[in-house]
Amino acid sequence: MISQIRCLLVFGLISIAVMATGQNDTVKVIGTLFAKKMVDAAAQQGAKDQVLVSDSMGYLYFKDSGINYPVPIELDSIEQLDSLQHKTGLLAIVKNNGSFVSDGQKWLRVSCNLRLSNIQQLRNMKRQTCPVFVQAYYDSLHYGGGYFHWAAYDLLGNGDDGGNVFAARDSGFWIRDKVEFVPSNYGAVDSIDQRFSDFKTSSDALQRCINSAGNYGAVQFDNGFVYNNAGTLILKEGQILDGRNATLRRINRISSTISSHNSGSNEIFVADSTLFEVGMNIVAKMGNDYSYSYNIVAKSGNKLTLYAFMSLLNNQIISFSGAEIFTASYQISAVQPNIRIDNLMLDGNKEGNLLDNRWEFSGELYLQSENGKFMNLSIANSIGESINLFGNNPLLRNITIFNGNGNGIHLGTNSRYTIDNVRIENVNLLAMQEDYSLGHEGGAIAFSDNVHGGLVHNVYVENALAVVGGISGEDDSDNNYDKLTGINCKKAFEIKQLYGGDKLKDIQITNSKFINCSSLEISSNLTTPVANTARNIKLRNVDLINTSLLIANIDSLYLDWILFSASSEDNMINLDFVNNSTVNNLKMAGGKNIYINQCDNLLFSNFDVSSTFGSNAINAANSVGYVQFRNGSVKHDNCPSGYRGIYAGPKTIVDNVLVNLNGPAQSGIEMGTSSESRAGIVRNCNIITSANVPSIKCFASTQNNYLINNIVNQPMLDNGANFEIGTIYIPE
Repeated sequence: MISQIRCLLVFGLISIAVMATGQNDTVKVIGTLFAKKMVDAAAQQGAKDQVLVSDSMGYLYFKDSGINYPVPIELDSIEQLDSLQHKTGLLAIVKNNGSFVSDGQKWLRVSCNLRLSNIQQLRNMKRQTCPVFVQAYYDSLHYGGGYFHWAAYDLLGNGDDGGNVFAARDSGFWIRDKVEFVPSNYGAVDSIDQRFSDFKTSSDALQRCINSAGNYGAVQFDNGFVYNNAGTLILKEGQILDGRNATLRRINRISSTISSHNSGSNEIFVADSTLFEVGMNIVAKMGNDYSYSYNIVAKSGNKLTLYAFMSLLNNQIISFSGAEIFTASYQISAVQPNIRIDNLMLDGNKEGNLLDNRWEFSGELYLQSENGKFMNLSIANSIGESINLFGNNPLLRNITIFNGNGNGIHLGTNSRYTIDNVRIENVNLLAMQEDYSLGHEGGAIAFSDNVHGGLVHNVYVENALAVVGGISGEDDSDNNYDKLTGINCKKAFEIKQLYGGDKLKDIQITNSKFINCSSLEISSNLTTPVANTARNIKLRNVDLINTSLLIANIDSLYLDWILFSASSEDNMINLDFVNNSTVNNLKMAGGKNIYINQCDNLLFSNFDVSSTFGSNAINAANSVGYVQFRNGSVKHDNCPSGYRGIYAGPKTIVDNVLVNLNGPAQSGIEMGTSSESRAGIVRNCNIITSANVPSIKCFASTQNNYLINNIVNQPMLDNGANFEIGTIYIPE
């Protein structure tokens, strides 16, 4: 039985001793590890209980059985085949070339084993009938290897793309057996291995990979790689880029000077061309003026050929001879429709690129893809804008942005955009230091012109110029903001219709919280006619903590469930020229006061104002239109001297309000000066004040105020021709 056969196998080009149990028959076999397999195969065909022997040609057989099987001979080169005597069925394995079998007269290939060290060797190989294995793109790196087969024409249609397709030496192409658009197939390397590459960056390899994938192709970055980058990667229509947790990292700024350039030319001659390579982007600086960013598409000696002819940011065409040039660009540009980017990290390396940044050419993502989807992204250390989001119907989701010199997300010319589940920290870092040289800085989310029809949802912002800034009235309308949290920003919101603007409307802020953000501002220019002011602005379920609410020249404002609290007089609620508006369910604790000026048809209902730090809780004395306070309360446990609960204007109505002041106040409710035929009205109120503090005080020489059916614990002080009806005095 097989178990009775004992084999001693030594791997390599040495003999194998095989002997039968209990016998002295020992033979030498030229071959390797295939002997055991041959023994098993022979046993299955009836060669049992036999002595295993071999002949000089390398055949194993069992004594007396007549069955024999070839054992492969290992050779170092094809030439060694000719030294072997042919025998039908004899096998030989030739290193790096595959397996051959003899038909008695010639050698026939039965399998391939062509192995090359690098891509350069593949380019130099002629047509082969079997696949070729390439170990690496570079000799020293394992990136880019794989099996290739020869084809008469390029099946992908890109020609020799330096990654999946390589031209053969004589004719045809070597095509990767498993075609995937992975940057390492094109020569991109992890930053830790960049020193083994022939290039400083992976920019050109990344772009060639993207170009080869083509429209609606799928590009997969190498899992976890950090790519050194100094160019703008331009994605094609419909492409899907799966970052697979890779990082694009901007290299340290490289600079030189332009020694020669003809106006309107895309060719420049530089003082030191060794610093630059194909795939990088450069910007030129002449004095205080900058050019756009241009990709280097070719290099020859000191000549760099750029993607297009150079001009200044104002489109002026000049000679850039003598200009400084330096590497700068957005890292990715996605302007074609239906692009998707997922699972990618971008590092702007702002510490290595501190000089000469402008928002036009400094940033990480430039997105203008209609229906584009950009998800699961982390963006850090941007030298300018972390994301420029333009175009119609884009989606940003699951984004983290931090430590950027410019805006977190810069919007412009958008319609039906969605920003969802975003965290932005420590942005606008230059502007926070009063350096506005970058330009266009407005906030964590900053608006340019014509941004409308969008949803901003579930966004956390900490340390920025504003949570949302720059809503300016140039059709920045019909935008919804839900579940926003802002902490330690210079502003919560900046909604400001500019001079001459008349399109700002339909803005809604809901379910949001702003802490230590100075102010939430909503305004139109005060010279704007009422018919053209910003309108239809809604705030619902918004918490303002040490954050003022400043509203000016607005029509149709609706505030509902506003929770305001502040620990000093630095914050207040201020309404100037607010018309046809409603404030419902306001809860205010602390802060300076509610100041109402020049408002008309304004209703406060279901409010509670307590413990304000100013000289009054609500000051509406300067509002000459109809303002009504209904179903609310004003309270202070220890008010300062001269404090007023409500200071009413000439047409103010105070209805069913509790005023409860403890301390040396001036009055519970005070009626300002009025000569109107119908002045202020106080009715159905319960007013409790300290001793000698008038529950209701009418200003000297005022007239035509109506004080109806109020309950007071201190007498009223009537200093003019006013009407008091049905007051109930209940002293404590």
